[in-house]
Amino acid sequence: MNFKKILLYITIALAAVVIFLQEKNKRGVATAAYYRNYSSLHFSRHARCRMDCRNISEQEIKEVIKHGVLNNEKSDLQREECEKRYALDETVNGQNIRIVFANCHDKITIITCIDTKYDWQCHCPGDK
Repeated sequence: MNFKKILLYITIALAAVVIFLQEKNKRGVATAAYYRNYSSLHFSRHARCRMDCRNISEQEIKEVIKHGVLNNEKSDLQREECEKRYALDETVNGQNIRIVFANCHDKITIITCIDTKYDWQCHCPGDK
């Protein structure tokens, strides 16, 4: 094969990858940079209560944001931009933690946090 054909195949392959990634992002799949780069971090009252009950610190929440894996099954990415809900899973200090949060204009609000291994008996306002 000559150089021009190889270059043509590489160009076509790269274009296909770019189109695939653009289509994936249109459907609401989050990129890590989107939620890992934030200007401020807020916690709902519910999240604070769950953190206290489940012995999860702010630093551990930050570790989940930094290293956690997006759980597409538990995320709700089909909503409008500031209404999307992201779920990240990560093991921190031996505890399997899932956080659910919203990201609006680089401001993350932690909605809740869950220990996926142990069922803590929490009594937070609004619980049934």
